[in-house]
Amino acid sequence: MTHLINVVGAGGGAGVTTFTTLFGESARELSASALSSPPPPEASPWTVILATEGVEQASAAVALRETAIQHGWRVAALATRGTERKRPRPVTARFIPILDDDRDATLRRVPHWSAAARRPLAELPRWDFRGAAGKGGPALPKPFLSLFTAIVDDIVRDHDMEAAAAEEAETPPSEHFV
Repeated sequence: MTHLINVVGAGGGAGVTTFTTLFGESARELSASALSSPPPPEASPWTVILATEGVEQASAAVALRETAIQHGWRVAALATRGTERKRPRPVTARFIPILDDDRDATLRRVPHWSAAARRPLAELPRWDFRGAAGKGGPALPKPFLSLFTAIVDDIVRDHDMEAAAAEEAETPPSEHFV
């Protein structure tokens, strides 16, 4: 199965394996070194770079994003994960180098869910992009449902815009004004 999303960690402790598990069949974990070469033809180029909310990993996430883009990968989101629920640290300033970019610069915050760390991966719920009901297992918290849906919606929107631009480029200029 080809996965839509490749999840890459900007450093240890970001919860890449848990995030990938929660994302379900749509995602797979990928090593950061894979972004240093073009995506294989059979693989999706879409990547989520996951980082904890700190200077070091935010800087690493920006560097990974640049490497990925240079090699033909697409960055669906730079996602940050904090350890607290009530008072997330402001990390937007850490991403100033990319904030003015018009492409592949989406920042998302991964919701805090302390119970995820206490459950075995096999017992975690999984997001289902088809909207199919779960099989009686634990439900995925709504913030994760919203996050995963937003990431996939962004990919679809970007794909549609690129397809429309490609179609427009193929139309002879005289047909633009008919």
